[in-house]
Amino acid sequence: VVLYAVADRGSAALDRVEFIRREAGVGQRGLVWDAQRNRTYSSWWPETPRGLSRRAERGEIPRGGPVPRALRSLGRQLFTVPCADPPADTDASPR
Repeated sequence: VVLYAVADRGSAALDRVEFIRREAGVGQRGLVWDAQRNRTYSSWWPETPRGLSRRAERGEIPRGGPVPRALRSLGRQLFTVPCADPPADTDASPR
């Protein structure tokens, strides 16, 4: 599972939240809430013998429903989680 959120630095208002979940042997589901358009999109990539299908099934989820509210809530909660320090033996460690 991957949760990705983008917010405005000044106001901390969410701009976008993406939730991606892949189930091995089944496929991958992606949900995206976009604040600018106030829309939520769903994408599904079925698993094929060669990996994920290149053809995604896409659709819009109605506004005000439980999925858009859940995505916004997950995005807000993500910003309250402190980031872990990178391991000392990686290039990402502070110098």
